[in-house]
Amino acid sequence: EDSIGSARIFFDNYNSIESRLLERNLAVKRGTSSYGHLLFFQTSKRAIELSQLGLNLIESTKQLKNNVGQRIATSDNDIGLRLKNLNVFGSSIGNQCPAPARCRKASRTFRTLDGSCNNLQDPAMGTAFTPLIRLIRPQYADGIWSPRVARDGSELPSARL
Repeated sequence: EDSIGSARIFFDNYNSIESRLLERNLAVKRGTSSYGHLLFFQTSKRAIELSQLGLNLIESTKQLKNNVGQRIATSDNDIGLRLKNLNVFGSSIGNQCPAPARCRKASRTFRTLDGSCNNLQDPAMGTAFTPLIRLIRPQYADGIWSPRVARDGSELPSARL
């Protein structure tokens, strides 16, 4: 719970920065091509809420790593695996976890719009607005979020170039 509280403080600061930017009118100006692009690709309220939850969970995980990481993991990449199995249902963020998919008989024949129940062995796999289930272990510099770095500690080149 301490890690979650620290993450909430971090996120409150993040939101206050966003509010100050809006107060200073530092936003995309109406009538510009950027504004048209923004309207066309406008993010849904649900996606914004899930993004905020994800950032909150990442920050909570970082705090948890700082508090207990040395005791439960041998390396930064090991910490992500250990924390993945942490049960949060009794915590203040437990109600944020997605509910299990309920599959109807019709979904065995036809695919669903949100992707739930399309995989009979794992009905939640591929569902919209759910975290990506990785097939192989991710490699992050801090085991949680930061991009990998070169052996000498410098930044790696962009994979998108």
